[in-house]
Amino acid sequence: MTQRTAIREKIKNLIAPHFVSAFDFRPVAMNEDQLPAAFVYLEVGETEVDHDDEYMDTALLNIEMTVHGMGNLDAQLDQLADLVNNEFKNNPTVDGAILGIQRSGWTYDPDPETLTNALTLSYQIIYDED
Repeated sequence: MTQRTAIREKIKNLIAPHFVSAFDFRPVAMNEDQLPAAFVYLEVGETEVDHDDEYMDTALLNIEMTVHGMGNLDAQLDQLADLVNNEFKNNPTVDGAILGIQRSGWTYDPDPETLTNALTLSYQIIYDED
């Protein structure tokens, strides 16, 4: 298992109690009964090598959360985001999978035709690729 795979899996497991479904990838489709759901994925990363040939990686981690229904879906997503952020405050190394994490942005993606809304939280993570 690569370090990236382990990171996605551990982060999924860390936040899963707050969702009906949690995935360490982006599924193609979701059913309403699987929501609220969280998708954990990495988008891009960089590797630096120091003078001892040690590798240090940084990556863009995204946690996409999706909810469904009527009412204030933004507020539901904000509550879920607070829960996710608190998990990282309480466990900033995700049980040793990463060296550090820092929030870097967010994006809402409402779809009024299907009564769903998504919020993607973005983080910069640092980890040691072994």
